Amino acid sequence: MISTPAQRDSIPEQANIYNTTFWLAYVANVLIVTAHSLTFRFADYVKNLGGNEDLSGRVMSVAVIAAVFFRFFLGQKIDQSGTRRIWLYSTLVFIASCAMFLFLNRLGIGLYLSRILFNASLAGMLSCSIVNIQNLAPANRRTEIIGSLGSSG
Repeated sequence: MISTPAQRDSIPEQANIYNTTFWLAYVANVLIVTAHSLTFRFADYVKNLGGNEDLSGRVMSVAVIAAVFFRFFLGQKIDQSGTRRIWLYSTLVFIASCAMFLFLNRLGIGLYLSRILFNASLAGMLSCSIVNIQNLAPANRRTEIIGSLGSSG
């Protein structure tokens, strides 16, 4: 995995940027976006637990604010720990948060916590995906590869 600026800058301009790593990241992105789209019915889930649309909105608001706050530190952590490690941790947290949704049987702090973890891990996985992909390309083709990844969702 290319990680240092010197290594990234040494990528040949004619390098094949659409390699196996790109396509694996592309498929991962499609799966992440698909999983996220399953939460479009979150208000129905909250209603099933005994809540209402107002509570659903509050949970979502808190989770979005937490995910935005999380992103302030995410880039620095990716630089310090590496894309692979943060992507793995984010994926594990994502799986754990999805499992939490399965086992919630009432309204409470668990609902907020699971949605906060879900949103923060989603931010981590998507950010790592973009960093990983842009590191595959020489400087003059980074916008191209990021745009191509964007077509995955």
